[in-house]
Amino acid sequence: MTAPVVIGIFGISGVGKSWLVGEVAAHIPCTLHLQGSALIKGGLADPSVSSEELRRASGDRIVAHQRILVAMFDRELAEHPSSVVLFDGHLLIDTETELIEVPQAVIAALSPAVLVHVEADPSLIAARRNADTKRKRPVRDIDTLAAHQARSRRLCQDCALTIGIPMHIIGSSDVGGLAALCR
Repeated sequence: MTAPVVIGIFGISGVGKSWLVGEVAAHIPCTLHLQGSALIKGGLADPSVSSEELRRASGDRIVAHQRILVAMFDRELAEHPSSVVLFDGHLLIDTETELIEVPQAVIAALSPAVLVHVEADPSLIAARRNADTKRKRPVRDIDTLAAHQARSRRLCQDCALTIGIPMHIIGSSDVGGLAALCR
């Protein structure tokens, strides 16, 4: 089988990446949806660690987890052949005390064909984060979320430029836009 088309989908926590990717993956045959945090958890000695515990780790641990992410990504591709892989992750990780940038080399190791940055109005992101009782994210005001989103977009643009691939910005409810990129 030929190598799948990998689409890297990024955005800040609470923007709606997972929902958007799930909607698209459900309607396109042979599509594999991989979440960065799930890949990391699957590669840890203790997979019961929550996504929030991963996010609250020290900066050095978060960067070390990215090596696990790449190894698990490769394993998933080998075990689940697909024509399209939608990788759902972060370029900017918001801990309680700092923002940590995921190294570009991690994204390059996934061999994406295109990068997508998912965006939404910061007030909507704040509302989604507050309504999500399953996850405990840092409480951020709207201006801070806007700044985080802008920084994440710049990281996505820089990464696409460095890798030499296209980058698109998609609204968090634009199922059709993301589906069109998958075809």
